[in-house]
Amino acid sequence: MIVRHSLKLLEQLSELEDIIQQIEHLMDEKGVDCNRELILLKILKGREAQFAPRLPKKKD
Repeated sequence: MIVRHSLKLLEQLSELEDIIQQIEHLMDEKGVDCNRELILLKILKGREAQFAPRLPKKKD
């Protein structure tokens, strides 16, 4: 079971690495000169929020 989860984590890390490389390539191509780490962090957090499971709202 641990191995299965580890493989899934490795797959997700590979996907993230591909996304980061694509973003960095686009930034180089467009001549964007700023804090790359900050931009990547914001983009990845946005993607995380986009794909996070939605919890049902609590009724008071």
